[in-house]
Amino acid sequence: MNMNIPCKCATRHVLITTFRIECQLDKDDFEPKVLEVLHSTCRRIGMLRSKAPGHESYDRLCFIQEYLDDSSEIDPSIALMMGARSSYSEADEVDPKMLLCCREFLSIRELSSCVVLEECRVMVKSEFYFICQSGQHTYLYKISTARGKLTCHETILEAEHSLETIRNGDVGIDDPPAWHFVNYGVKLYVIPSVPQYNHYYEVDVYRNSSLILESKRPSICFSAVCRVGQRIVALGDTLEAVYILDLQNVEWVFCKTSSTFLDLRKEIKISGFVDLGNDSMMISEVDACECFILDLKKKQWFVVEPPNGDIWQYCVGLLSGTCMFIEGFIYTCSDGEMVAYELIEKDGLYHWDAPVIMRLPWKKFSNRKFMAFCPICKDVIHDDIAFSIVEARPFGSSHTVATTIVQVKLQETTRGSKRPVGIAHADISTSSIEQNGWILSNYAFTL
Repeated sequence: MNMNIPCKCATRHVLITTFRIECQLDKDDFEPKVLEVLHSTCRRIGMLRSKAPGHESYDRLCFIQEYLDDSSEIDPSIALMMGARSSYSEADEVDPKMLLCCREFLSIRELSSCVVLEECRVMVKSEFYFICQSGQHTYLYKISTARGKLTCHETILEAEHSLETIRNGDVGIDDPPAWHFVNYGVKLYVIPSVPQYNHYYEVDVYRNSSLILESKRPSICFSAVCRVGQRIVALGDTLEAVYILDLQNVEWVFCKTSSTFLDLRKEIKISGFVDLGNDSMMISEVDACECFILDLKKKQWFVVEPPNGDIWQYCVGLLSGTCMFIEGFIYTCSDGEMVAYELIEKDGLYHWDAPVIMRLPWKKFSNRKFMAFCPICKDVIHDDIAFSIVEARPFGSSHTVATTIVQVKLQETTRGSKRPVGIAHADISTSSIEQNGWILSNYAFTL
């Protein structure tokens, strides 16, 4: 029963659903597999109140008012909202017998807690990590998996490692990053943005230890730091400011680049980046909504052309934070969804096709600024790929952490790339982090 959402008929509503859960017998217990809605209805209810209704009032007794309802049919809107399988033959139609006010009520109702889980079809790694920044520190957290399921349900997460990452003021959601994170093998590199701090951290994740390394670096701020193949590359606030970290000599080496069509001295604001492999990376620029590729072998910048006549980049947004390039498609997180773009090269020119938008059925993921994700497949990718996605609630002292394993169904294209054609949750979990002040979770990785 919903006590808060209003309706034009000025009465309460009750949502009644009968469903069946198909289970699979596991060695430990019954594992739910499929939820099938048998019948659902939304009804107005009258109240016998013990006191005048208020925001915090609860009604002791109610009765169902009469209205025409065909119990042999399943309301398709309920089945779709629950993400469930339904045998209703006209799933795109709304029951014409339903009251108008109830139909409008259902159109805005979101059952975020109802999610159908699919059996994980790929082997996933036994653990993955994510970063939380809070105040003047950075914390490393680990989440374990077992047979494609998360093992952190309703737990308080404890940091595996912490670092002092000094910044001016507290963590700002809309501020440029003060520290950058790059994983390389079993190491995690934590690199400051501002030149006043001429050191960086090298964290051995397996050994749970860290070193502070003094480095020679340029007197500029790093706007993005990314792993590009076997290298770690930092960019300044222009395209000509490209530096490669020499791990042996612990110094940042300037890389001179060129471009036929771009003014490399123009100031840029980077929203996201991705390692394309083969010594190439791509960045997205905020103000112009453009994307550029850096080829380190040729030491050249190239423009990535969007689909002709489309303005999708203004509506969906471009790359956000650290993104992933898998089987010809670039994956990024958006608000409540994953988005994939196919990158196409022809005759030395780059463009990409229209985006594939995959909405996450679990409504816990709402803001891409707080979302971190990484692929967690253990074997070679064939028809499916698994991702872990984490979002930590930034406010308060007890921060809810929503975690999911999703699997994306792939379909091979005529170009040999693998296009995502569907997404489903293999498992979901809510846990918490006890930390005073704001926290920011925006980086995840596996070893």
